Amino acid sequence: MTRRLFRETDAWSAVIHHNVVPLIGFTITPCFSVISPWYKYGHIRSYILSHPDCDRLKLVHGIAKGLAYLHSQKPAIIHGNIRSDNILINDQGDPLISDFGSATVTRSNTLYEDYDHRMNGASRWMAPELLLNPNEVQSGSTDVYSFGSVALEVMISELPHSGLPDSRIPVALLSPDAQPFDDWERYPQLPEAIKQVILKCWSRRPGKRPSMEEVDVVFATLAPNGPG
Repeated sequence: MTRRLFRETDAWSAVIHHNVVPLIGFTITPCFSVISPWYKYGHIRSYILSHPDCDRLKLVHGIAKGLAYLHSQKPAIIHGNIRSDNILINDQGDPLISDFGSATVTRSNTLYEDYDHRMNGASRWMAPELLLNPNEVQSGSTDVYSFGSVALEVMISELPHSGLPDSRIPVALLSPDAQPFDDWERYPQLPEAIKQVILKCWSRRPGKRPSMEEVDVVFATLAPNGPG
C-alpha cells in the first residue's frame, strides 16, 4: 500500500491540466495519504444521473483531453485505471481524471506497475489483454480501450458488459469477437461518428487502437464549437 501511494504522489505531482484533479499534498502521519480537492458532484456516473441533460459530448471530450495530456508527457504517464469512478466533476461541470494509484511511468522502455493493484474492481473497463494475460503490461493502448468504455457509459448511461457480473467478464472476453457492448440499435440517437470512435478504441489488436491524441482531435471536431 505504501509503495502504491508513493507512486501515486510521484506521478500526480508532475501533472497540471484542466481535466486532471490537482494534487494538493500528502500526509505521512498517522498514515500515508494523498490530499486533493473535494468536489460536490462526485464522480461522473452520479453527476449524469442527477444531470441527465448535461452536455455528454463535452464530458467525453474533456476526459480525452486529460488522458491525451498524460500520454504526451515525457516520459509518458499511463493512468492504468480509467473508469467512471475515477472521473470527478468540478463545480463548473468539467470532468477531471483522478486516482493515480495504478499509474505507471515509462522510462527507458521499461514499464513499472503493481500487478496486485491491477484487478481492483476495474475489469468492466479493462483491456482484454490485461484481463487474459497476467504478464501483459499497461500501455497507452490499454488506457485507450478503457476510455472507450467510459465514453460508452457517459454517452448512453450503459455500463460496459452490463449483462455480466464482474467474475464472468474475463470468460466472455475469451471470444475474440466479444465487446463491452453490441446492442447499438437501442440507441439510434448516438451519432455514428462517436460509435465508430468507441469501436476503434475497443479493437482487440492494441496496435490498431487510435492514440488518445487522435481521439482528442476527433472529439474536438464533433464538439459544437469545432476544434479549439
